[in-house]
Amino acid sequence: MNEPRRFDSRDFDALLDAVVEGSASAEQMAVLNDLLRREPCARARYIAYLDLHAFLADPAGPLSGAFDDEPADDRGDILSEVIDQALAERRKHELEEEASRMLAEQQAREAHDQRYLLRRSQPPPREIVVPKAVLWLGLAALIGVVAWLGWPGDEDATDPTALQGGAEVPAVNSTVSNVAVIRNSVGARWAPGVNGSTQHLQAGAEVTLRSGLVEVVFGNGTTVIFEGPVTFEPTGPDGLRLVTGRLSGAAPDGATGFHIDLPEMAVSNHGGDFGVFAGAESGSHAVALAGEITVDTRGDSGAAGGAVTRLSSGSGAVVRAGGLEVVRGDALAFVERDEFEARASSAGGDRYARWLALGYELRRDPDVVAYFVFDQDDAERGVLTNRAAGGGPDGRLGNGAEIAAPRWTAGRFDQTRALRFGDAGNGRTYGVVVPDHSTIDLDDEMTFAIWVRPVNPNRFYGTLLSKRDVPPRRMNYQLAVMHGWHQGGQELQFGAGEDDAAVRGFVYSQASGELADAGWVHIALTTDGRTVRYYINGERVHSARQPLPALTNSADLLIGTSAAGGGQSHFNTAVPFLGDISEVLIAGRAFSSNDIRALYNNSRGGG
Repeated sequence: MNEPRRFDSRDFDALLDAVVEGSASAEQMAVLNDLLRREPCARARYIAYLDLHAFLADPAGPLSGAFDDEPADDRGDILSEVIDQALAERRKHELEEEASRMLAEQQAREAHDQRYLLRRSQPPPREIVVPKAVLWLGLAALIGVVAWLGWPGDEDATDPTALQGGAEVPAVNSTVSNVAVIRNSVGARWAPGVNGSTQHLQAGAEVTLRSGLVEVVFGNGTTVIFEGPVTFEPTGPDGLRLVTGRLSGAAPDGATGFHIDLPEMAVSNHGGDFGVFAGAESGSHAVALAGEITVDTRGDSGAAGGAVTRLSSGSGAVVRAGGLEVVRGDALAFVERDEFEARASSAGGDRYARWLALGYELRRDPDVVAYFVFDQDDAERGVLTNRAAGGGPDGRLGNGAEIAAPRWTAGRFDQTRALRFGDAGNGRTYGVVVPDHSTIDLDDEMTFAIWVRPVNPNRFYGTLLSKRDVPPRRMNYQLAVMHGWHQGGQELQFGAGEDDAAVRGFVYSQASGELADAGWVHIALTTDGRTVRYYINGERVHSARQPLPALTNSADLLIGTSAAGGGQSHFNTAVPFLGDISEVLIAGRAFSSNDIRALYNNSRGGG
């Protein structure tokens, strides 16, 4: 048995030309029928082709006039009635019923969440004789595509700018076919001259997004997120040309063949998610985020020295002077769907979405060396995942000896978790152990930010973070909440340098009543190597001179507890934090006061 014919846009266009010219054989008609039934991209391309030939141009109806060369009794009244009803009702579920009747094998996966049909331009009608069989196939494809995309009616039509926060979108060139639709945007700002109120993008029309994010759905179902500044040109329902800038794409299940042309290479998607970058000076870069892609550097002429490379999930390719180099893919280099949705929701005031969106920015910050978010995935895996892009170590719950594994509890958001620390009994404490690594050894500038909640506000104290050797008692850094050490109330303590009996390496904040309040508290500290600044809930509460420079060491980083001091240190026993921790950030630079305030405001939970 012959294998089903695969869709090829060039062969398909040649096949359509033969059908319209009336020279198609019975075998070619069978191939056309098979492709239209199996391939969503074939249906989308066929509808665009019908549009170009004025099949849908008559304002009296979608197929009015197309049967003028047939006897009145043979005009297909049933089909006309179906079309009229679909256009009158314009509800997606009714169109799906019609599509199921006309195309029984229409797959449920084709019911994509795109709400707006790609509106086709209508060139001046011209007289053309079309075989009736072609019109039957075109009608079936039309209903299938409408069922897939959905067709908004006049009664529920939405202002296109409302979906994009009032952002301007590219104007339509009425001489070119629409091949993609803008579904949503965040802070989109288009280049001058790219204005209008339509949501549709057209083949051959180059557009420039100066800033912001735009989510575009192409005719074959592939969703592409463009990150400004970016210049691109849709080339059809299954591809585009990227002039410069950055994008990520996600193909629907089972869909393949979306392609991106860049100045130095061509990228084809074989299913899954992908990221592509084109830079004026830094060259082209492509990553298989999930699934597989093919990178082709041969050029149109198949020039010598080029190559075709297939990449799987997590792999990337960069075009350099010496040719194509396969590298490790950097997923954080691209804004993917989850981040886009978080940014879009955060614009509407969703606090959890605002925190998620902030988290992506923190992960990309090259100075952030540790970022632990205590999410549900961490709880299920029993670890603390370091989300920072620098590749620092993850945290282990306990060490199987003097440090016990803390218990998971409710976090600041319904979607997140926290860990409860304290005295585990038998001389043990609860804590998280982050193995020593060069990325978490800091000197001079530092920032620490942590969300904490006391179990008992009257016993709010203990070690939050500690990286110190015992012995020889070299402190890289240590952050704690002390109770009544100096002034009879809770105060923050930071340590760096030699940890001796005189505790010369420790500096303290003023006592703060805010630390005695029940509920979640955001504690932050910054140092430039000379002055320590303390923050509570985004506001600076105290500054103090730092007497000694930080001393790097080979100690593990402990979260929620400290190591015993061997009887010669200020801490001769481990001092655990008595409460919950739900987020930890460590950076190798001193954040500004505005940075700390923004960090607090954009990471507050709902309670």
